[in-house]
Amino acid sequence: MGVLLIFLHSRRSTVRSDVYESRAVDRKENIVGRFEYIVVDIDGDYAHLRRTDQESEELKLVARALLPPEIREGTRLLYEWMQYTVM
Repeated sequence: MGVLLIFLHSRRSTVRSDVYESRAVDRKENIVGRFEYIVVDIDGDYAHLRRTDQESEELKLVARALLPPEIREGTRLLYEWMQYTVM
């Protein structure tokens, strides 16, 4: 009976680790994803960005300090690896 309990316990921990690994991969894909934006409006120290790689009317407010200095309204940006670059 002791052997059966050890087998069940080890099987349960393997299943859990598989679930945790798949969740970690999903999180990595979301973090290091590539997103395309267009600068819709510049308002002082902030810029309003609209995502162009998917249908959405929602604007993202981003501090201009995080954006390339040469942006203007209509500039296309690529967000990748937590960094914005002009496309």
